[in-house]
Amino acid sequence: MVTNIEISGYTEDILEALVKAGIYSNKTEAVREAIRRFIESFDMKEISFRAYKDGKITFQLALEISGLNIEELIWYLLKRGIAPELGLVDIDETKEGLRVIEEKNLFVFDLSSAFTILELNGIDTIKKLQKRLIIGKETGKVVRSLIMRYSKIRGSLVSLGDYELYQLKMPLGEFARKNGMSIQEAEALMIAKKEGGVYVSDDIRSRQIAKSKGVNSIPVISIFLYEMQQNILANNEFNEIVMRMGMVPLLVPFEIFSEMR
Repeated sequence: MVTNIEISGYTEDILEALVKAGIYSNKTEAVREAIRRFIESFDMKEISFRAYKDGKITFQLALEISGLNIEELIWYLLKRGIAPELGLVDIDETKEGLRVIEEKNLFVFDLSSAFTILELNGIDTIKKLQKRLIIGKETGKVVRSLIMRYSKIRGSLVSLGDYELYQLKMPLGEFARKNGMSIQEAEALMIAKKEGGVYVSDDIRSRQIAKSKGVNSIPVISIFLYEMQQNILANNEFNEIVMRMGMVPLLVPFEIFSEMR
């Protein structure tokens, strides 16, 4: 994206003098350096924390602003006394999710849901759903670094395999800005809307936005619960997944534990 900046008067004279003095090769270089120093003067972690605390942005946009990785941001928020709104709070949302899973055949994953699946080593489990699984191009860019990380941790190549990479050819910046979300999750949401599919996100605020736009959305745990109820996933496997979710940590409704037997 290109941003045009109009500079005149005293500021332009100063820039011209810096170029003539040989400090910068041209005014563009001088402006870039000034902007870089301006940005570095801010504590981006603090800015993302305040915006997230005030409910202005999603976790995934806070992640993008802060410059931290997912685990670092989770623990940064916890240390500041804020529980990340990741996972599921309302059990009724899970019940609705089960119906949606039954009816829909296309599922679009954002960064938060991809993180959950990789963290729980649940790729093979998700594939058992036998649905069309999609990751947007913007999400794919970020997920690649996650895949490399988990491949290194586990000592073997981690692959998302059957997931389709989908490029949405439409501008997303304005939609993302107005809704306080990142470009990658805006893309995932809009793909689900365009294709009549399901937006899979463990970012509670992102799902709330999806609902306001008339898009079906579910957390990852709904998929695991559906598979257990359909005897695709064994009870003991579901129990282990739920316990590991709490360690990530992801929010899990108390009622879910009644499904563990």
